[in-house]
Order: sequence, then structure tokens, then C-alpha cells
Amino acid sequence: MSIKYISLIFVSLLTLQSAAAHPSHSSVTEVEWNPTTQRFEVAMRLNIAELEDAVSSLRGERFRLENNADAPQHVLAYLQPRFAVTYVSGQPCRLSWVGMELELHDAWFYLEAEPHRSEPAGTDVPAHSPKVTKWADLFQANAAANKRQEISKANIEAVWIRHRALMEIQVEQVNVITVTVGRFSNSLVLTSQKDSDRLTVKPDRRPPSENANGRSSDPVSKIAARRLPESPMPNTTD
Repeated sequence: MSIKYISLIFVSLLTLQSAAAHPSHSSVTEVEWNPTTQRFEVAMRLNIAELEDAVSSLRGERFRLENNADAPQHVLAYLQPRFAVTYVSGQPCRLSWVGMELELHDAWFYLEAEPHRSEPAGTDVPAHSPKVTKWADLFQANAAANKRQEISKANIEAVWIRHRALMEIQVEQVNVITVTVGRFSNSLVLTSQKDSDRLTVKPDRRPPSENANGRSSDPVSKIAARRLPESPMPNTTD
């Protein structure tokens, strides 16, 4: 069973108890670390009507998601200050557009999240750069620097999540986030009372080389492997 459907079951059970008291407003977000691109891949499900209301309020004019060539730009501008996945609290995070998939009432948005960092996690940066006397030394120094900056699956033990999307529209909004790093995963629930928190990524119960169906599984780029139309958009920053 995929993370997407596990997350849907999780949020359904979470909101079942309060369903009689008030309507349920929830979102599901999958986050997966890709050590090759050094970015987090994000798949986020949001209610279309509520998102349109939120973006309309932000822009001061009515916004429609369907058949709108400018929709990616406006959705990205809305999500940028409201969603982030980083290594520490308050760290900048740049979102990049990948694509979207419209359903009857909800839409799945596919993004890449790139945390900005002065010093990569789990690495040591020398106080003084070695003196370069020839091109070979320069190339070797650059290769070593790139090697230090790479963050592997093993380096990431916890992440900081901010997800306040739609909370200005629905006070009872519940945003459920599942983070996967290699074979390790964990989930976090955020509300308007607490819209950001630290999440420790814990191991699941499956063997490293098998998924829930017992088949060989490559945890990298599952989100990127979805069949999506190319929708190149400029990046935005905080």
C-alpha cells in the first residue's frame, strides 16, 4: 500500500471522532528525501474550493484553478510562505513547481523543497580554504567541497515542518504530513494551534529492500516518477 493511501486512511481516522461536531477540513502531504537532487519531493493534497478561496483572498480577485495557465504561479506564491520542510526551525526553504493533478474535489500538487543551509548537516567545513596553485588542485578542491555538502539518507534524523495552508480559511484545518527518508518514515499532524513542529523520522517495520507488497522498492523519486505534464515555473523564495 502506498504512502498516499496510508496517509488518507490516517487522516480519515484522525477526523472521525470530531466529524459529528463540525465538518472535517484536512489535507494530506507526502514528503520524500531525494539524496541525488539534495531536495525534498512533496506531494500535497488540498481541497480545490478552499484553496481557490484562500488564493482569491490573497490576490483580491476571484481565482480559479481549472483551465488557468497562471495557476501554478499563484499556487506557488500562496504556498511558499505557508509550507516549509527544513533541518532547523526558521531555516529558509525554496519551493519549485513540478505539476498538479486535479480530482473531483481535491487537487494534488507536486513540488520540490530545497532548504537553504550555511553548513550542511553532518559535515565539517574547514576554517581556511587550502591554497590553489594549479587547475587540478582547484577541481579537486571543488569536488571535495561538493562531497562535503551532500546530505545522505543517514544524515537526516529529523526535519522541521511548517504547514499552515488553508488555516486562515478554516480554523479547524488539520494538515497531516508524512516524511520518508530512505526506508524510514514518520507522520506529523499540524493545526492552527500549532502549525509547525519538529519531526523525528523513525524506522518503519518493513525490510529495507521490500515494500508492503513484498516487492523490491526504490524509495528515491517515487513522487517524481508520477506521470505529470511538464509545467516549468520560476522558483520563489521567502
